[in-house]
Amino acid sequence: MVYAYINYAEQLAPRGYGYPMWFPDFPIHNNEILMGDVGWFDEGKFHRLFNALKPADDPLNAKFGVPTGFVPLRWDERMVDRTENFLPPGIHATSSVRHNAAEGNVQALATGQASVSITCSREQGAALFMVEKGEQQVHWSNLRHHDYIRQYHDSWFELATREGIHIRKKEDIILVRGWVKTAEWAVASFSQKGRAHEASLSAQFAPVAGGGLGYSYIHATQDSVQYRIGPDQEHRLALPYIPGSTPSKRRDQCVFLSYYKVKYRYILPRKILAEAEPGSSSDPDEDDPGASFADIETVPTPQEFHDILDDVLNYILKRSDADMAITSQGDLNELFDVSSVQIGERLSNTYALQGEEWPLSMASFLDIHSPRIDVTRGDRKAGFLSISDAIIRRNTANFAQPVHEVMNDPVQPQTEASTSAGTGTEAVEGGDGDETAEHHRREPAPKVVPESLQGGALVLGRNLQEGDSIEWPHRVLLESGAEGGAVCSMAVSPDGRFIAAGFEDAIVRVWLSTGDALLYKFQGHDDTVWAVAFSGDGNKLVSGSSDHRGAVWDLTTGENTFSLVGHEGDIWTVAVSPDGTKAATGSVDNKVKLWNTETGIDYATLRRHTAVVLCVAFSPDGRLVASAADADGYIWDAETGDNLATLKGHEGVIWALTFAPNGARIVTGSEDNSARVWNVENGDELVTIREHTGPIWSVSFSPDGQDVVSGSYDAAVSVCNSFTGERKHLLRERPSIVNTVAYSGDGEYITSGCADGSVKLWDASSGNFVAELQGHKDKVKNIDFTADGKDIVSSSDDGTIRIWNMVDILRLA
Repeated sequence: MVYAYINYAEQLAPRGYGYPMWFPDFPIHNNEILMGDVGWFDEGKFHRLFNALKPADDPLNAKFGVPTGFVPLRWDERMVDRTENFLPPGIHATSSVRHNAAEGNVQALATGQASVSITCSREQGAALFMVEKGEQQVHWSNLRHHDYIRQYHDSWFELATREGIHIRKKEDIILVRGWVKTAEWAVASFSQKGRAHEASLSAQFAPVAGGGLGYSYIHATQDSVQYRIGPDQEHRLALPYIPGSTPSKRRDQCVFLSYYKVKYRYILPRKILAEAEPGSSSDPDEDDPGASFADIETVPTPQEFHDILDDVLNYILKRSDADMAITSQGDLNELFDVSSVQIGERLSNTYALQGEEWPLSMASFLDIHSPRIDVTRGDRKAGFLSISDAIIRRNTANFAQPVHEVMNDPVQPQTEASTSAGTGTEAVEGGDGDETAEHHRREPAPKVVPESLQGGALVLGRNLQEGDSIEWPHRVLLESGAEGGAVCSMAVSPDGRFIAAGFEDAIVRVWLSTGDALLYKFQGHDDTVWAVAFSGDGNKLVSGSSDHRGAVWDLTTGENTFSLVGHEGDIWTVAVSPDGTKAATGSVDNKVKLWNTETGIDYATLRRHTAVVLCVAFSPDGRLVASAADADGYIWDAETGDNLATLKGHEGVIWALTFAPNGARIVTGSEDNSARVWNVENGDELVTIREHTGPIWSVSFSPDGQDVVSGSYDAAVSVCNSFTGERKHLLRERPSIVNTVAYSGDGEYITSGCADGSVKLWDASSGNFVAELQGHKDKVKNIDFTADGKDIVSSSDDGTIRIWNMVDILRLA
């Protein structure tokens, strides 16, 4: 009989959730399995060697220490995918298992109000019962992690050897990149090798005082049935108290584990295939009978778990000249979670499965379909399934349309609801398989990426000298069939829910940030919309237009609540107070007006400017308003409109201004090539920054207020200390006139929008160039990060708004 932990893992692994854990619990007084753990399996139990994310002196690394030359792994929270309800409560089993855990009766089973019955009618099967939902966290695989493993994996085995830990071979050491965890569980393994049989497990579960899962009785009809239930009461009582947490409901039990795994090439075969391409499935042995991959492939013994990842590692070493192969469960999931997509004349190398499980024979599947392999440069070459191909597959599948729809109806008219009377608002709608079937595979109808989404590309900092670009279909926000002209203004709501844009065709369009469907078309203006701004809670939007009017829009109802009438010229700039009760508008009539957004009343007109007002802003606390026209800036009381301070010193037009996060200072950027930091209480000039040789079009404080970034006509981005003016970085990679700059919310990245249509990204701390994002066909005028920092949003005179996914970029950077 096969060991229970081996059979259980092999049976449930094809679900793709990770390595199925026969021992989800962890020893008392030990920490639960954590992201970044480096360790090994011994008889189905995971053992931590050290944690690569923690510093050397962290208590987690006290038992065995850390490897010689240890460097912590960089872990970007943007790249952690969290799904709180990844697996619902109940029984998750192989297709050979029948059970009575129907939806809705899980709690009855868990509390003993009903008995659980699980039956296997074939040779093998496995089942997992969860009382609570299973939460998933997983870090996207990326080149930075591959490089870290390539450099340091040897030292992990050296640490184990130094500490006297017996690990059979260094490839057994893994790096944890994700997991599925729950609170209470039961696992069952059915195994009778060589013959089909019917075996059952029945149980009456019962809650345990103090937390844990117990049972009043449990019975197996065959010796081939083995099971475990947990966690036990002793485990729960030993857990430290966490305020607001119920020990019995704490999701710290790891039922599936995802990890990076490595395999080395010890003896180089005489013949190696060139880098695999679609359709390349020849066997090297056919051409060279003397060649053998026996030194690469490892055939598991009857009592050794066959990890599907080994099939991938073998494939990489057979089909490339890599010295080592690296893979994870995520690489396989990205092969199968998409469908065939046609990009231009090329059919994307994608695969689809019938049912939920991976192919029965992963090795055969890989040999037939030959997914592309990338190999790193350097002394030790690491091979892995192409991440860029995985990104293309996922994005093209998300954006694609069936071929017949594109060919027969190139422009699909949107279904529109009737216009609400008097509102000027248009609401837009749209806001187990056959086990004998080889590889569980089907051929889906090809899809094609719309032409408007083609042409996107990514130039990475690591490939800067070569200038190589990577094809990158990505999200584009547009209204099908509409010709709105240039995007003249754009804003992302502070809460991250909405993206709004003002267009040349006088329409304000609003999209949900999480989808591509147009949510609202606001049609209250008669001319170009030059400015849009959100309230702090994202429920209000204010727009300003060449028709001399502003407008207040309610995003909960889609109504135009007020028209702001009073200016005698185009409105070029608008701002909304953080609490949403006030708005400021700046106009060609040289005036700033303050409005009550609850009544639509103009309660103050600020008249000291003698030229077109180009920018206005509220302080973070909403107490002050700043405005600029020509070379002068002013600070105003937001309640009364009284002038509190004057900003004098620039010798050219001020094109940009913004408050520091604490509201005590303000920075301005001018046509005189300088940026200046001012005291808002008295208007004193604190710092003058002269790093540019051309006009400054955009400025911003870092989120912590320590630095100022500026973008200029001289095609450079400057980063300086906001208190001393000392230069930290002058960023000039792939130069083009810089129209707009922005910091990510955590201050880790800086992005810019340029006159050549490109968007650029830098690491704010090091100044390292990360990537150039290509896709816009005209100058980029507005740019921002979403609230969670996972997307960059840009708008252009080409009439499009593009969403650039940071996870995609950072996986390849």
